[in-house]
Amino acid sequence: MARALGTSQGTVWGWLKGGYVPSRRIPEVIDAAARLNPPVVLTHADFFAAAKAASGAKAA
Repeated sequence: MARALGTSQGTVWGWLKGGYVPSRRIPEVIDAAARLNPPVVLTHADFFAAAKAASGAKAA
């Protein structure tokens, strides 16, 4: 993923460890995931659903 984003592995690892991707980077991550082989289909909702689950909030 880091290579597809053109960023360092440390940046992506920090997002993983922190439990979130900065909102300004979400569209870039969605596009990069679609270019992977095999492609990964993500939407904005995937990021916000994960944030709710991590915070213990109940999904609607």
